[in-house]
This record gives sequence, C-alpha cells and structure tokens, in this order.
Amino acid sequence: MTESEWNSCTDPQQMLDLLRGKVSERKLRLFAVACCRRLWHLLKDERSRNAVEVAEEMADGRATRSDPHQVSKHSYHAWMDKIHQRLNGPQSPEEELAVPAALDPERAAGTVYRCLEAIRFAPAGGIFELVRNPNAMFYPATEPEAAAQSLLLRDIFGPRFFRAVTINPAWLTSTVVSLGQAIYDERAFDHMPVLADALEESGCTNQEMLAHCRGGSEHVRGCWLIDVILGKS
Repeated sequence: MTESEWNSCTDPQQMLDLLRGKVSERKLRLFAVACCRRLWHLLKDERSRNAVEVAEEMADGRATRSDPHQVSKHSYHAWMDKIHQRLNGPQSPEEELAVPAALDPERAAGTVYRCLEAIRFAPAGGIFELVRNPNAMFYPATEPEAAAQSLLLRDIFGPRFFRAVTINPAWLTSTVVSLGQAIYDERAFDHMPVLADALEESGCTNQEMLAHCRGGSEHVRGCWLIDVILGKS
C-alpha cells in the first residue's frame, strides 16, 4: 500500500494488516481505546468502561492499581452477560460492548484485532447486535464505522509510517509544548486550531502539520502530530 492509497483507504483491517509488527504497542493500544471511546455511550457497564480506562493507562505507561488480567476478565463477563441476555430475553435496541482485548498485555496486534471483533462489527449508529445464527456472532462491519476507524488510524499514524516526520526544535516553544501536553492530557482536541496558531507564531511553515491541526478530522490520543511535539512514539 502506498501513502496515497493509505490516505484514501476505508478498510481498517487492511490498514492494520500493513501496520502489524511494524509499529509500537502504545500506538496500537491507543487505537483500540479510540475505537471503544467512539462507542462510549454504549459502554454502560462499569466493568467495560474500566477496561478501556485501564488499557489507556497501560498505553501511556502509567501505573494502575487495577490488575489488567482481572479487569480483562471482568469486562469479558460484562460482554458475555449481554450476549446471554440477548439470546435468552427480549430484543434490546442497544447492546453492551465489552473490550477485554484492549487490555491484552502481551500482543498489541492481537489487542487490536480482538478489540475489533467487539467494535468493528457495529452496525450504523454504533448499535451492537447479535446475529441469530450459531455459526456467526456479528453482523458485518458497516461502511460508516469502518470509515471512521480508518480516519482514526490516519490520525494516529499519519505520514510517519511511510516517512520520517521531524519538527524544527525552534518551533517547540514553551507555548507549543504546553498546549500539546494539555490537549493530550485533557483530550482537548477542539484546541488543535489554537495549536496551529501557536506553531505559526513560533515560525512553523510546515503546511502538512498546520493542515492536520485545522483539517476538522477527529483527533485522539496518539495523534501523530501531538506525538511529534511531545516526543512520543
């Protein structure tokens, strides 16, 4: 896949196949987390939400008081509880999403692939449904959800997978770095245009970076530009 094909691809599985074994565990784990947070309104069971939050802590190398294996187990039980309710009770317009795979501490690629089993197969609107077929658990992924996840992958990996992206140290003023850190810590991605202004004021002339800030696409933790500013990989 060329960079041009990457920029137009709407199949996240194909993109993940390209990335597998070539990128950091942190980046892949943050992608899994971003997929989960897209459907946060369906994660009504605290066991599921806790799994996502612990996975995010692990991605950032932050110590967590929770045992990841236990959290993974609990979130899996939350998922299975909903499956049993669906099979044995009346239909519900929404289904709980559990993401034990986001906590997989050993294989980042496996983390994402298994996470997508729970998330990527969501019909339009993010509603998780079971197929009434013992040989197939999920409906196929819908185009809107697959396209949204492709955008997440581009935000997280951007052009850095295809070529080196460096930033002039002179552009890393205290204002730029503090803004980047605050955006990351607080998930304040609506401030990305403000970051573009700060970069320009520091002398930045890199149109790719400025356009990424002002382009209007969704940004998440792991955003390639924020990572460049903060020195993350």
